[in-house]
Amino acid sequence: MKNITVVIPAYNEEERIGETLQAVKSIPGISRVIVVSDGSTDATASRAREEGVEVLELYPNRGKGGAMNAVLPFLNLEQREPSLSAEATELGFVPQLSTREHYTADSSANLLLPQLEGKAADIVIFLDADLGASASQASRLIEPVAKGMADLSIASFPPPQKKGGFGLVKGTAAWLIRKVGKMEARAPLSGQRAMTREVLQAVTPFNEGYGVELGMSVNALLQGFKLIEVPTTMSHNESGRDLKGFFHRGRQFWDVLRVIGDLRRKGI
Repeated sequence: MKNITVVIPAYNEEERIGETLQAVKSIPGISRVIVVSDGSTDATASRAREEGVEVLELYPNRGKGGAMNAVLPFLNLEQREPSLSAEATELGFVPQLSTREHYTADSSANLLLPQLEGKAADIVIFLDADLGASASQASRLIEPVAKGMADLSIASFPPPQKKGGFGLVKGTAAWLIRKVGKMEARAPLSGQRAMTREVLQAVTPFNEGYGVELGMSVNALLQGFKLIEVPTTMSHNESGRDLKGFFHRGRQFWDVLRVIGDLRRKGI
């Protein structure tokens, strides 16, 4: 039986994280759930602990890519004895003995390190924290990876309920994936992904910020891994055509351009 770990980066999601976690825990075969509270100033971390999952708290906010990179040392990917990895040391973490399934990384670099026991994850799933009950649809991502039909599966969403941007960010990301991997991507920026341990090891460390998903797809394709998109009925908070929405998409576009710039510097 496959060992499956779910990682959920979260920033100020106290209203939705509980429902999201309940849905995730209802999926058969999930071995471990880790919430990365990325500089949250609300009750995100405490709500997650109430659901009985592991919680990594980061201060200050690192952005999505940074939060996903921060959890890597705790996934025990290489099936070694529990210890503070070189990557964790580079992040400035200092371990303290603890059996609590709760980590805290703050400005003084204190870290409560749990006992990392059991087998390394065969499949790692990354999900957004605001999926709510629709997070149960993550089960659809597991099957193609578990059965060897794909190395990385990506959830596509139904059409948005309200108008967002003008498609520039999504279109640019889809163009890059098409150029690199000859793949027509309908959900190039989707954060809902399941992958084998081998893929995760090959595509990390992740790009920073909102470029994490695009960078992940491009790096996986360049290394010959098979990607597929899986239709789901997932839903989450949508950004509209207001100042906040345009600011969010502006940051996304900048991070997408950074991914393109990184590839050009590598001669790709």
